[in-house]
Amino acid sequence: MKKCLGIPGLISIFALVVVALSEAPFGRSDHSDNFYFARLYMDLFLEGGAWWEWHLTPAPNFFPEMLLYFLLASLGLSFGQLSLIYPFVALLLTAGLIFFTVREMKIDSQSALLITITFCASLIIAGEELSLWSRPAYHYGLVINLFLVFVLARRIFVGDWRWPKLILLLMVCSLGTASDFLFIPIAFSAVTGSAIVLFLCRRITLDRSAVMVTTTFAGIAAGVVIYFLITPNVANPVWASGLSLRSVFTHIGPHLSALSFILEHLLAHPYILAAIFACLFLGYKSLQSGTEENQSMLALCGFCLFGILANLYVFGLGAQPGGLYRYTVFATNIALFMDSVFIAQVIYALRQSFTPVYPLTFILITVCTIAVRFLPPAPDNTERAYLNFQNSVACLERAVDSFSSKNGAADFALANKITVASGGQLLLCPIRGNKLEHIPWNSSRNFCSENVSFLIVRNQVETPQEDSTQFAYSLTTTRALDIAGPPVSIHNCDTLSVFFYGKNRLTID
Repeated sequence: MKKCLGIPGLISIFALVVVALSEAPFGRSDHSDNFYFARLYMDLFLEGGAWWEWHLTPAPNFFPEMLLYFLLASLGLSFGQLSLIYPFVALLLTAGLIFFTVREMKIDSQSALLITITFCASLIIAGEELSLWSRPAYHYGLVINLFLVFVLARRIFVGDWRWPKLILLLMVCSLGTASDFLFIPIAFSAVTGSAIVLFLCRRITLDRSAVMVTTTFAGIAAGVVIYFLITPNVANPVWASGLSLRSVFTHIGPHLSALSFILEHLLAHPYILAAIFACLFLGYKSLQSGTEENQSMLALCGFCLFGILANLYVFGLGAQPGGLYRYTVFATNIALFMDSVFIAQVIYALRQSFTPVYPLTFILITVCTIAVRFLPPAPDNTERAYLNFQNSVACLERAVDSFSSKNGAADFALANKITVASGGQLLLCPIRGNKLEHIPWNSSRNFCSENVSFLIVRNQVETPQEDSTQFAYSLTTTRALDIAGPPVSIHNCDTLSVFFYGKNRLTID
């Protein structure tokens, strides 16, 4: 292992750790979905809330994301500390799983380390679209769960297929499905596709292929049952809001749109296209012999190829204008992984004619990683906006201290965010921007059952248009006056204000 690492390898790992800890993109994020786990944990474990009163996201992300976040939160870490620690732990978990997966395939330790470091560095360097590892409840659990599926599937494909391995595969498929229904088409396509490839290439028997597919299907079916048994106030579990299952099975239009989306996505993301070519090339090369390493590589190429295409295809069926990149998290991450595998294979082939190729590669990765952290970035006001928001929350806390109740309401985009940022000093019910109505999304109905005595509003006179998406999520000054009338008092806090109404004057439907 020491020979595998060397000084350049150690420096690369250190650089990745420094950048992963210093960037902390989640801690500065403005999106309300990022506060889902934090608010859930506060309500269940600190405020005595009830699980069955919650309206979870359609993809609850039970495993491993929710479990990991709750374990870290149980250590007594503040939200700010969790914002820093969670991304690092998630990245560390990913790195460990990748290294383990690659070594399971009998790839040498130096190449395995290179694949792991290249993949992690790519995630950090790539930017917003590939930063989902740093954000809880953004479907990144798909990547972890599907890597686990492949590890188990590879053992069954290459080795024996005794009941313990099949049971473990069934359990992982159940957990993955219950956590995120997007797991269903990807896992089934990846396992079935790789089983068919191995069978057609005469690497496994038909009965083994059938057992693999059946076990995966059974695990998925069990996961669906578990989801509906343990998920309170079940929302529509379809993974893309623009997707109509009825139209999928009755019209050809959605399928043509999906194919068009795949083509456009591949052209817009060359690294995914490169990964597909890597799967085809490495898969073809692995046919040269029937060794365990080559059979594992063939299984990996089939698994990743069909998984990428399934992920893009399913999202393409219901793709929204502008798209939501979190729904293609498996395709983007597994593409980077296969690109890393291909790079490692090329460097492994060069090592005999050019001995220093591994150290030089580690040095290059280190330089690129450090450059991302320390070179002057483009103008970005994200950090300043986040600090201003913290100052506004402190101002809101001071204003509410004079009230007899700390229970209030705010629009969906602000409610959980302010509640978490205030450490529970402000308990806000998420409401629509156009009416005093609870939004049942990432929240508990209990948040609105107490006497709501104030509104937190945005200091904007302008009101979004009726047909605007933001209309239901942005509670402006003008809109607050329209739906609740004039308050008893107003406290201004920069871009936000507290409209205090007193007891029994605000009723949340």
